Amino acid sequence: MDGAKTYCGYCWKYPDLVDVPCEDPCKMKGGMCSDTQPKPGYQIIDKCVGISGGAEVGCGYCWKNTVTPCTSRVCDLKGGKCSPTSPGKGWQVSGTCETKDCFCWTSRFIIGDLIDLEPLELAP
Repeated sequence: MDGAKTYCGYCWKYPDLVDVPCEDPCKMKGGMCSDTQPKPGYQIIDKCVGISGGAEVGCGYCWKNTVTPCTSRVCDLKGGKCSPTSPGKGWQVSGTCETKDCFCWTSRFIIGDLIDLEPLELAP
């Protein structure tokens, strides 16, 4: 059966079954081996193939997260949080983060004093 390709299924879970682990080439590409999509946003970028007894063995697919995370170092330094939606009450948009529809949210309150920074309308 040398050179023939067989299916190993969960070889990445049982690395002692193969001579060359399936996940090594996949990990080098920033992916992970699995038969099914690990999480939303993961796309198939290749097949996972290992070597067992001189034969190639298929171990599912190489999946990689193709969704760019909603992050920004600048927002983090301002004490903000990057998110497509408000983290909750008392947060306002103070800029954008690195991806489309990703905003930097900062608290409208001073931590400790809980003073609302928005101007208040005074009754006559």
